[in-house]
Amino acid sequence: MRYHFCWIVILIFISSCANKVSPTGGAKDEIPPQLLNAIPENNSVNFNSLEITLNFDEYVQLNDASNQILISPIPAKAPLIKAYKKSVVITFDSLLQANTTYAINFGRAISDVHEGNVNDTINYVFSTGDNIDSLFIKGIVKDAQTLKSSAKYSLLLYAIIDRSNLNELIKEKPTCFGRTDDQGFFKINNLKKGSYYLIAVDDKNNNYLVDEEESTGFISGVIDLPINDDLNVYSFKQAPKDLRLVKNTLLDRTTALVVYNRPSKLNCSDIGNKYADKDFYFVSSSNGDSLTISLRDTSIREAQFNITSESGVNDTLQFSFEEKKLNNLSMELKSIQSNSDTLRLVSNHPLIEMQKPAYLYRDTILIDSIYFVQEKVNQYRLNNYQFARGVRYQLFIPKGNIQDIYGNIADTMQCYISLSDREHSGNIIAHLEYTSNNNPYLIQLLNSEFNVVSQQRILKAVNTKEILFDFANPGKYYIRVVDDADNNQQLSQGILNKKQPEKVWITEQFTVRANWDLDVQLKLIKEYDRQLYEPN
Repeated sequence: MRYHFCWIVILIFISSCANKVSPTGGAKDEIPPQLLNAIPENNSVNFNSLEITLNFDEYVQLNDASNQILISPIPAKAPLIKAYKKSVVITFDSLLQANTTYAINFGRAISDVHEGNVNDTINYVFSTGDNIDSLFIKGIVKDAQTLKSSAKYSLLLYAIIDRSNLNELIKEKPTCFGRTDDQGFFKINNLKKGSYYLIAVDDKNNNYLVDEEESTGFISGVIDLPINDDLNVYSFKQAPKDLRLVKNTLLDRTTALVVYNRPSKLNCSDIGNKYADKDFYFVSSSNGDSLTISLRDTSIREAQFNITSESGVNDTLQFSFEEKKLNNLSMELKSIQSNSDTLRLVSNHPLIEMQKPAYLYRDTILIDSIYFVQEKVNQYRLNNYQFARGVRYQLFIPKGNIQDIYGNIADTMQCYISLSDREHSGNIIAHLEYTSNNNPYLIQLLNSEFNVVSQQRILKAVNTKEILFDFANPGKYYIRVVDDADNNQQLSQGILNKKQPEKVWITEQFTVRANWDLDVQLKLIKEYDRQLYEPN
């Protein structure tokens, strides 16, 4: 059975719906408070007051005012905002900047007292000069990995005088700012003609700055107003600028763990050469952000280590191993989904070579003896065993086959291995079309959580390509195409003010069913400037 499914990848539709519930009982007040007047009047010029009063037709209250009410540009000192009976009063501590247009957006902060009906249409604009500025910037913020909208992001807009000083400029609070709505859209109104620089940030601490742990995005280059185009900002998670120790802990009598905030090539040595190198094992994690230190000589009670890296880190750590007891030997089996995967056994301790075989059973019948080889001091792997699809294997490792260097032996281990056959899986045939390609493409099959299930790479010489993802387990998937500009065979994030994240195209979510073939048409429209890219 073949099921034909066609998309233009660059077009993403997002829909929403709401359930209507009929009211119970009598008539309910569903009308939000209405603004009767403002003192001074809305859209006033030559504003020189320290207080603004908004008068409503019923008693009002403020909800989440610190997050909902946006004042742009940001006053030197935040005003006092209070609800009093049928009024909302904004009191400034001092006079505002001269010849400046201010906009106050109340968001969903104002509601009536009795029913909580929200008036989310209230904006108050005034100018301390002769005119109210009327230019604007608008667009959308999307996650660079998923192309889904980034809600509740802050937009930091900086008026530029010196274009060569952007890195210093963004260390200060912005000239103006805005915030994305639930669909990721933003619009910053009442701007002067001039040049601006725009950054988006998931400003969790509301300090109007880009902190290292916050996701961000930016528009490459300077924006000269007026501009009519919608802007696309692609948000990404920043890699830490500086390598930093985040955790060092003693796991047991023989093992310590050191963790850093990002991957790096870590080197470790005993300080003062008090012990020989052969007294320790130093094992890096697969992604390079941590290091495990294991004793070979269990008589060592305390040791100091120096950890260095190419990134310039130089840390001195001391561990008192005698403070902990030795843990039992534990093993974890890293299972497989296809014959291209590697079956691995990972331990919490250094291991000795595995001399005896493990056994494979099929329907309780022994069919093979297999041997694991040691690829790390704490890890074994099974080399190139071809498991038949549709067969349920039982892997059995007898007690005592696995032993650590401290004399502990592992208990009996058994697990089941089963690779889906055609009857219980589906095939995805992706037909890729593109007009030009200066870089390799990565064609990635993603699960419903946007994790990479499988990946294929296409070099730039080919203009059309059919990509097969076979034996996919039934479920929800996406296909993502990555323009692999740095040729590192993974989706690279951006660097604030320096490099945009790599460009991606992505399908809507689709369903794979057992014993089905699913055709997906992927048509890419290349654009040289990611920020000007506009879906059709």
